[in-house]
Amino acid sequence: DDTRTLAQRQGDALFDIAAFFNTNHDNSDGTGRHLPHVTISADADSLNDVPVAVNDETGEVISPACVEAYLCDCTLHAILRDANGAPLSFGRTTYAVPRRLFRQVAARDGGCRFPGCCRPVKYTNAHHILWWQRDQGPTDYDNLILLCTRHHHQVHKLNIQLKLLPGGDLHVTWPDGHERTTQPRGAPPRPPI
Repeated sequence: DDTRTLAQRQGDALFDIAAFFNTNHDNSDGTGRHLPHVTISADADSLNDVPVAVNDETGEVISPACVEAYLCDCTLHAILRDANGAPLSFGRTTYAVPRRLFRQVAARDGGCRFPGCCRPVKYTNAHHILWWQRDQGPTDYDNLILLCTRHHHQVHKLNIQLKLLPGGDLHVTWPDGHERTTQPRGAPPRPPI
């Protein structure tokens, strides 16, 4: 008996979720300042006129009124993109690696980058080379590599140092000074030198 369209039902559901969260979380000062996280992409030039944006999860265009409402009280997070629209830099405001950036790292790495490991992409996590929390490392393409769960824990537990070199090679240094370098498996084959 519901006469709302699918888009209207989805919009109402999102509003209900956000309203419930804002009224039902603990906050010491009682001001309900935890806002829902909605990720949109907008051209900075359009923000002064009629803001045009796209929902990053669905790829759908968002109405200017919704964009204006989001921009009233939000955290702006700049994402640097190349000429083809591929994300290059996500900065520090996000710890989680967005899917598009993960796919870009996966295309380069081809699986776990730890020396001697051949685990494929589906068994890996993105690791911040300069650790996000400890070293203030950004969530950027040049600061991420793929590690399987075992090696991801090992890197953190043993404080193994990683350095991504130009061209995608990974230099690994253990605490005892032992060093190895690995090449990305997902990159196109390199011509013989």
